Amino acid sequence: AGVPDVDVAVTTRELGRMIQKAGIDFKNLEDDSFDDQYDKDADYMASVGTADELKTALAAGGNVALANDVIISESLPVTKDTVLDLNGKNIGTSGSTTGSPLYLQGGKLTVKNGTLDLDGSHTNVNGTFSTAIGYDAQTELVVENVNFTGKTAINGTFATDGPLKVTVSDCTMDVTSVGIAVSANSTEAIATINNCNIDADVYAIFASQGSKITINGGTYKSAGKVITSMYDNTVVTINGGTFDGELWVTSGGSLVIKGGTFTADPTAYV
Repeated sequence: AGVPDVDVAVTTRELGRMIQKAGIDFKNLEDDSFDDQYDKDADYMASVGTADELKTALAAGGNVALANDVIISESLPVTKDTVLDLNGKNIGTSGSTTGSPLYLQGGKLTVKNGTLDLDGSHTNVNGTFSTAIGYDAQTELVVENVNFTGKTAINGTFATDGPLKVTVSDCTMDVTSVGIAVSANSTEAIATINNCNIDADVYAIFASQGSKITINGGTYKSAGKVITSMYDNTVVTINGGTFDGELWVTSGGSLVIKGGTFTADPTAYV
């Protein structure tokens, strides 16, 4: 009938090149069943490009990546383990949100690789404060390689009812109020700050209510207080970095300096 028995022939070498070009790694392919539940347990990255998509993805938890810059107009709660990859993009706010624009209420939230230009409010027992990322007790927050602009970058509630862990690494904050604030009526509130560049008008680092903050390198500057440690059992430990501004230790707080350079006299804390 004039129809060939073979339409296309592919050699083994050509097939190998096609597989390699497609990036298929047979050694690391996920295991799966032979029934109709294909991929039901697979944890794929959710790509989001709108505020509504971001809200839905954060509520679901898992791995989330921005496909575009996103503007939000409300507080977006996070209650499940979530990794938010900004993917070089920006999340901003249209006006100030009621509640933290990104609000960690449960589980672990990791935010990385992009810009947050957020303005919202976070309320704790001391009042209501501006913030970009807010967090509650019994949570873990990890922030890596994020550029913050706006008023306050990271601010949390008082961890009166359980542990709290915050790790901030390789971030830049140019803010008009506070860089990082950690307050807790619990010795289980632990924060580690690694190699950040923070310029904040009021407080660069603010620790109170028994929290423990360790600073490992970076540059910190404030027209107000570059380091604040206040109230009993609060401890800020500085292992290194450059600090431009006043060191304020009050009401039973403590400051331990093991390294670094300072524009204020650090003698009393060495």
